[in-house]
Amino acid sequence: MNNKVLMGALGAACLAFTANANAWYSWNHCGSGGSSSTCDTYEWNFTSTSPDSNPPGIAVDATGYHQNTNTSNFIERPLTIYGADHLSLNYDNYWGSGGEGSPYHAIDNSGGYDLVVFEFAAPVTVSQISMGWWSGDADFSLFAFEPVPPGVTPGTNTPPGSGSFAYQDMIGDGWSLIGSFDYDENDANGYLDLEAVTNGDILDYTSSYWAVGAVFDAVAGNGPTYGSGIIADGNDRFKIASLAGCYTDLPPPPPNTSAPEPTSLALMALGLAGGLGYRRRKSERRA
Repeated sequence: MNNKVLMGALGAACLAFTANANAWYSWNHCGSGGSSSTCDTYEWNFTSTSPDSNPPGIAVDATGYHQNTNTSNFIERPLTIYGADHLSLNYDNYWGSGGEGSPYHAIDNSGGYDLVVFEFAAPVTVSQISMGWWSGDADFSLFAFEPVPPGVTPGTNTPPGSGSFAYQDMIGDGWSLIGSFDYDENDANGYLDLEAVTNGDILDYTSSYWAVGAVFDAVAGNGPTYGSGIIADGNDRFKIASLAGCYTDLPPPPPNTSAPEPTSLALMALGLAGGLGYRRRKSERRA
């Protein structure tokens, strides 16, 4: 093979390999302009606290937390599925010692504040939520941990865990308050369309960590509200039946995508060596 052709082939291989090493994954959109007609395709139903997505591919784990007062930290509490698909905290093991109050089987703001953190296997945008049961009221706040726009490489940080964060300090701990929603005022056909309610703003956020909590007045006032009767501590109690939204095809890239991988470096070195050899032989022939 002609040496110039060989050099060109090696250089192209280096560039192609490096480009593949830095390539990110594609984004499955959920619709836009207030339309969530495709969201049902990407749904997580809570038949367990670690369900697979529908279609399969993006798993999610759920962790429940309870904060006794507005000055204490969240402590992890067990989650249980009630009925076919009602995800909720379970206070049975804590009543009498934890003082967490009634209702025992709900996400609520009675006798403290409840929160559920969802950890997805890849960045997603949560654009629908369905409450399988609610009583009194069903106002909730929605958070995303260190969210980025779709298609942007996410960070590698993880949110704090049990005993290390409080509702009123979540924004300082890396959580973004997407907004607080009056579910029973805005739900239709058994779900609340977050995309429609926010006029598509929800589609600007993607994260591997999302949190849903019963409204805490002091926190809800720090972000946008969607509904007329949201600020009312102590009256919100609900169980989550499903989430739906958009997600990506492939897992995120390794953290150090800006640096060439060893194989890329080897290919580059091989190309440089070939070029130096060609120039040396050309000089020798001229001499």
